Parts: sequence; C-alpha cells; structure tokens
Amino acid sequence: MPIWPASIQTLIPVAKARDDPDPEEAAVERVEQSGQDRTPWVVGNHAPSLSQQLLARSIGRTPRLRFLISYYAEVIAPMIVAFDGPTNPFRTYVLRLAQESASLQEAIATLSLCNMRQRRERGTRSTERTLPARMSSLAHQALTEASLNTQAGIDVPKVSAREEHLHRSMAVKALNGELADPRQRLSDSVLATLLVLCLFHGCDTGVAQFKTQFAGVTKLLAIRLCNGTAHVTEELKWFIRMFTWLDTMTATTNDRDIQLRGACLDITAISDGEWGLENLAGCNASLFKLIAQLGRLNLLSRNQDTQTSVSPEVHAPSTTVPPHIAYSSTSTPGMPSESFTRFIPSQAGDSSSAPTSPLFWAEWHCLRQKLESWRFDSGRRESSSPHHATTYISPPSSPPSQSRVAPQHLDDVIHISESFRHAAILYSERLAHPDLPSGHPRIQQIVQWTMTHILAVQCDAYLLWPLFITGSECVRSSHRAIIRERCLYLSKDSGFINNLTCLELLEKIWAGSPPASETGDPYNSGAAAGLGNQHLKANASLADDMGGWSGLSTEAPLPPSRRQGFRWHEVMQVKREEGEYMIV
Repeated sequence: MPIWPASIQTLIPVAKARDDPDPEEAAVERVEQSGQDRTPWVVGNHAPSLSQQLLARSIGRTPRLRFLISYYAEVIAPMIVAFDGPTNPFRTYVLRLAQESASLQEAIATLSLCNMRQRRERGTRSTERTLPARMSSLAHQALTEASLNTQAGIDVPKVSAREEHLHRSMAVKALNGELADPRQRLSDSVLATLLVLCLFHGCDTGVAQFKTQFAGVTKLLAIRLCNGTAHVTEELKWFIRMFTWLDTMTATTNDRDIQLRGACLDITAISDGEWGLENLAGCNASLFKLIAQLGRLNLLSRNQDTQTSVSPEVHAPSTTVPPHIAYSSTSTPGMPSESFTRFIPSQAGDSSSAPTSPLFWAEWHCLRQKLESWRFDSGRRESSSPHHATTYISPPSSPPSQSRVAPQHLDDVIHISESFRHAAILYSERLAHPDLPSGHPRIQQIVQWTMTHILAVQCDAYLLWPLFITGSECVRSSHRAIIRERCLYLSKDSGFINNLTCLELLEKIWAGSPPASETGDPYNSGAAAGLGNQHLKANASLADDMGGWSGLSTEAPLPPSRRQGFRWHEVMQVKREEGEYMIV
C-alpha cells in the first residue's frame, strides 16, 4: 500500500493518453527535432550570465526542448520577479534543478509554449517600460523569429497546441511518478515542477484548482520541515516564500483561509537574504504577514469555520482603538471587552449584513490597528503620502527590513508595499461595511490613497492584487482607466492571461454601476469632492489594445441593490466549478 496519499500523487490531472495515430504527431516531431541549437541571446545588464546561457542551452534531450528552456530563461524568468538580476532564482535554482529532472524540463516547456501561444493569439508586444521588460521583449522577438524560420509549411497554432498538450501530459506523468517515490518526493525539483505548473495555470487561464495544489504542497513542506527550520537552505526558503505568497494572495479573493501557515508563514515574513519578498514581489515581508490574516477574517465575517479557533496574532491593541472605528458600551455576557465591542459603522445606512461574530470583531480591530500603524520607513512614508486629518496613526510598528534591496529599487518597494497596505485596509473596510456603497467617502478615501501609490510604482510585476481589490471599489472613470491600463500592461509584459481574467471580472463589476462624476461627490455628501484629480488623468483610449480581448461580458450584471460585501463574489460564480482565480 503506498504511504503517500493518492490525492497528492494525482495532484494535477494527467491528460488522457491517445493510442490512435494522429497525423499531427509527425508535425510535432518535426518541430521537436528542428535545429534550434543556435539560440540567440540578448546581451545586457539583466541578461543571464555566460554560465547560465550555456546551462540553458544544454538542458533538454532535443534541440526543441533546449529552445523552450532557453525561452523560459530569457523571456519568462525576468518578468516573474519584481526586480530581475543575475541571481534571479527562477533562472539559477530552476535551471540547475532541471538538469536532472525530466518533469521539470517538461513543465518548463509547457509554460514556454503557453506563453508563446498567448502572445501570438493576442498579437501583443511588451510595453518595454522597464529594463527587464525591454530585455525580455527583445529576447522574445529574436527567439520566436528564429523558431518560425524552421517551421515553414507547418500549421503553427494547431501544432503548438498539440505540442503544449503533449509536454504537459509528460510533465504530470513524470511528476506523479516522483510523488509516489518516498525519496524523490522530498527533492527540490518536485517543488520546482509544482511551482512552474502553477505559473502555467496563471499563464493559461488564470483559473485552476489551486486549493488542491497548495494542499499537496503544504504536506510536502510539512515533511521537509518536520525536523525544524534551523538548517533550511536558501533554495527551500525561496520555494516556501513563493508558494506561501501564491497561496495567501489566492485565498483572500477565493473565500478561504491560507493553507501554508506556521513555519512557512514565519519564513516568508522574514527578509534574511537577497531573495526575500521585497525582491521577489516588491512587498515588505512583515506587512505580508498581516495580509495573510485577511482570508481567515473573511471567513469569520460570514461565520464560517476556520482552521484554527483563535488566531495566534490576536492580542489587545497597544493603544486605544481610534474613535472612527470603535464603539464603547457596557460589556454584556458572551461579548468581548469594551475595546472589542460590536463595531457600529458610522453613517453606513443599513448594516443588516454586518458581521455579528465577537471573534471577528476582536481580530478585526487588532488587524486593522496593525495595518493602519504599519510603516515601511516612517520618515519617507509620512512625506510621500497624504493623510486625512482624522486618519489614525500610531508609532511605526514594522522592524527594519533586512532584505538586500538595491537603492534604485527602494522607492518601488515602498510604493508597492503601501499599495498592498492600503488595499488590505480597503479589504478590511469592506468586511466591516458589507452594505456600504462603493461611492461612500469612507471607501473612496482609501481608494484614493491606494491609487496615489499605484501611480508611483514603476515595476508592477506583482501588483495585480491591489489593482483588483482597489479596482472593485473604483467609481470614477479616471480611476477605472488607470486600473485597466495597468492590468493590460501586466499582461503585455508577462504574457500571462490571469491579468486579463481579473480585468474581465472588474469590467463586469463596473458595467453594473456607471462611473461617477470626476468633479462631484459620488455619495452626494461633498466630503469626497475632487478626490484624486491632482494625480489622475484618464486615458482617452488605450492605443495598444489587447488583440481578441473584448473586456465586457454579455451577461447582465446584478442590480447594485443586490450586491453585498465584496463586489467580485457574484461575477466569479461563472467559473467557480473550474477552480480559483489566480489574482497574483
């Protein structure tokens, strides 16, 4: 009897094998054997080192496979970290592991083929706004032009789809074989294959069974960490950080709690090397640990069970809860102390859907205070972002970052972190005010703060989460135009479809509520008049439209009066059976 759970051995469905001969197989084989050893490489500050170039060229049993791995190293790898560099782990770690792993080679080939297909079908090119994006774009042009020259007379789209399917089937078959082996399942190459396949789903549709996949990864990492974390390698830390990041960001918008917690979350929340979260995703690691609590808080707001009865992060606030988010009254049996009494939304109108769980409010007050008091750099932060006069500010609570962030990237890390922080505050505000109209000044003030930082970000590789959270509450046409533009930029630069999938959700949300006036108060109170006009300029048109993407759905949106809580709940239901949305 196998000791490994069957659910993990079949973590990703294996494509059914075909026994009948297919005339297209010969075409696929011709592509596989095409002479593409002379892979053109882009030379520049962000290009792979000579040793990485030689390594990528040597991995793979056929010239075609070596070409696809080269494409991954040069075109994809620079765009899946916030700040690319010679030690980018998606090149250094993954290429080294791929030398001896058939499953990883096939997974990389699958991702590369999917990426090329998305770019070809949509006819789009990179914005080239950053140096890594420019280098990736040049590499894509050189590599794909060389590839097309060897495929004369072949139906490229049809054969590429077949080729992609074959590589994916081989990757999953090899992976399941490794998971069934007690020794191989604990190798870094298995984690690398799972990570690349997760990225493939983000590139392909942006919707997949991520919850099941992360459950399998959680079990694998639990075995790896069973002897403590004293001797965890830098490579394993990177895998833990990437999977914990993906799990957390996906959980918050798919109505579940995180699965990688405990030691995994602790490792992710510490920036003790070059590839901490600051360089991987642009978000401060200590702030990320606060964001990781949002999924649980979402479940508590709807009285759903969570994996733990009491969050270990909950404690009494260090200072008095600010007046605009607290309400004091005499304690009653079964209710928490005065600091955590039931929250009464000010001027929120009908709050019949507001959470009633005392545990929710205890954790909500604690987390909200931490989010509002968190600072990346107290001096620079206070001078770079406007605050409303009534904003609650307590002393800085975040420890100095130990991550090796290059000076030229520090501004981006600050603004990316602040974009995430304000989006998390907006998320918590919506939990507390499920019935509040999006146009209310209480919501729009947070939207404006978030937009200010989003506009200041130059490198937005992992900015999709704050774009989505903020975009769901945008009521001004100028705000929506900026969110739309940045989502399109992300898709153009990376070739990943999950950015467009999320934008389609936002378009459906926006279709249900006409944009508010740019000069008036969307809630007719005057308090929010003119929000954002000094920073935001609506684009009359997006010159480089995404080919084949229409944006708006033909489905009739639900009436605004029926919407409660997060605006994306209803529009996500169409694909719920297919899995979770990857908003990362």
